[in-house]
Amino acid sequence: VVPVAVLGSPDLDIAHIDQVTLKFGGLDVGMRGNRFPMCGVENINDDGYSDLVCQFEDDSSAWAPGNEEASLTGELLDGSPIKGTDSICLKP
Repeated sequence: VVPVAVLGSPDLDIAHIDQVTLKFGGLDVGMRGNRFPMCGVENINDDGYSDLVCQFEDDSSAWAPGNEEASLTGELLDGSPIKGTDSICLKP
Protein backbone atom coordinates (compact mmCIF):
# COMPACT_ATOMS: atom_id res chain seq x y z
CA VAL A 1 0.00 0.00 0.00
CA VAL A 2 0.97 3.62 -0.49
CA PRO A 3 0.13 6.01 2.39
CA VAL A 4 -1.02 9.49 1.39
CA ALA A 5 -1.92 12.37 3.70
CA VAL A 6 -4.45 15.08 2.98
CA LEU A 7 -3.60 17.99 5.25
CA GLY A 8 -6.53 19.74 6.86
CA SER A 9 -6.54 23.53 7.03
CA PRO A 10 -8.88 26.45 7.65
CA ASP A 11 -9.96 26.00 4.01
CA LEU A 12 -10.32 22.20 4.05
CA ASP A 13 -12.14 20.22 6.73
CA ILE A 14 -11.13 16.63 6.01
CA ALA A 15 -14.44 15.45 7.52
CA HIS A 16 -16.09 16.71 4.31
CA ILE A 17 -14.07 14.38 2.04
CA ASP A 18 -15.90 11.43 0.48
CA GLN A 19 -13.16 8.88 1.14
CA VAL A 20 -14.43 6.23 -1.30
CA THR A 21 -13.96 8.64 -4.23
CA LEU A 22 -10.24 9.15 -3.61
CA LYS A 23 -7.66 8.07 -6.17
CA PHE A 24 -3.91 8.59 -6.00
CA GLY A 25 -2.02 8.43 -9.28
CA GLY A 26 -4.88 6.30 -10.60
CA LEU A 27 -4.73 3.92 -7.61
CA ASP A 28 -7.88 3.14 -5.63
CA VAL A 29 -8.06 3.71 -1.92
CA GLY A 30 -7.75 0.39 -0.06
CA MET A 31 -10.88 -1.03 1.50
CA ARG A 32 -11.29 -2.85 4.81
CA GLY A 33 -13.36 -5.93 4.08
CA ASN A 34 -14.56 -4.24 0.86
CA ARG A 35 -16.73 -1.95 2.96
CA PHE A 36 -14.75 0.89 4.50
CA PRO A 37 -11.86 2.94 3.12
CA MET A 38 -8.46 2.37 4.71
CA CYS A 39 -8.26 5.93 6.05
CA GLY A 40 -7.62 7.38 9.46
CA VAL A 41 -7.67 10.81 11.04
CA GLU A 42 -4.61 12.18 12.81
CA ASN A 43 -2.72 15.45 13.15
CA ILE A 44 0.50 14.54 11.37
CA ASN A 45 1.95 18.03 11.08
CA ASP A 46 0.97 19.37 14.53
CA ASP A 47 -0.83 22.40 13.13
CA GLY A 48 -4.03 21.90 15.11
CA TYR A 49 -6.05 20.66 12.12
CA SER A 50 -7.09 17.05 11.57
CA ASP A 51 -5.41 15.34 8.62
CA LEU A 52 -6.66 12.36 6.63
CA VAL A 53 -4.20 9.53 5.96
CA CYS A 54 -5.33 6.91 3.45
CA GLN A 55 -3.71 3.72 2.19
CA PHE A 56 -3.89 3.15 -1.56
CA GLU A 57 -3.57 -0.27 -3.22
CA ASP A 58 -0.18 -0.17 -4.95
CA ASP A 59 0.31 -1.32 -8.52
CA SER A 60 3.89 -1.12 -9.74
CA SER A 61 2.71 -0.73 -13.33
CA ALA A 62 1.22 2.65 -12.36
CA TRP A 63 4.68 4.09 -11.73
CA ALA A 64 7.53 4.67 -14.15
CA PRO A 65 11.03 6.06 -13.73
CA GLY A 66 10.90 9.79 -14.20
CA ASN A 67 7.55 10.16 -12.40
CA GLU A 68 8.20 13.09 -10.12
CA GLU A 69 4.63 14.13 -9.33
CA ALA A 70 1.38 12.39 -8.51
CA SER A 71 -2.14 13.71 -8.02
CA LEU A 72 -4.83 12.88 -5.52
CA THR A 73 -8.37 13.33 -6.81
CA GLY A 74 -11.78 12.82 -5.28
CA GLU A 75 -14.92 14.56 -4.16
CA LEU A 76 -16.31 16.26 -1.12
CA LEU A 77 -19.51 14.86 0.36
CA ASP A 78 -21.46 17.56 -1.53
CA GLY A 79 -20.03 16.30 -4.85
CA SER A 80 -17.51 19.11 -5.33
CA PRO A 81 -14.30 17.85 -6.95
CA ILE A 82 -10.97 18.08 -5.16
CA LYS A 83 -7.47 17.65 -6.49
CA GLY A 84 -3.99 18.01 -5.09
CA THR A 85 -0.58 17.39 -6.65
CA ASP A 86 2.78 16.96 -4.97
CA SER A 87 6.21 15.60 -5.66
CA ILE A 88 6.93 11.92 -5.10
CA CYS A 89 10.07 9.87 -4.71
CA LEU A 90 10.03 6.37 -6.22
CA LYS A 91 12.16 3.77 -4.48
CA PRO A 92 12.84 0.31 -5.89
